Amino acid sequence: MRAMPLLLAALVLAGCGRYGPPRPPGPPEAVAFPRSYPAPTPAERAREVERYRAAGQPVPDHLLR
Repeated sequence: MRAMPLLLAALVLAGCGRYGPPRPPGPPEAVAFPRSYPAPTPAERAREVERYRAAGQPVPDHLLR
């Protein structure tokens, strides 16, 4: 019975963390190296550009290169 609280605590703590792909900290315009290896495919880049345009936000320069 003593192992049950420890197991429960371990399971709860194992679920901690950020969801999704890693993102660099800070505002997007201040990030010097916005992508990590591997580079996005042209289709992924186009989807991200479209997402910015649909939201009415300016598209970052690194997506337009």
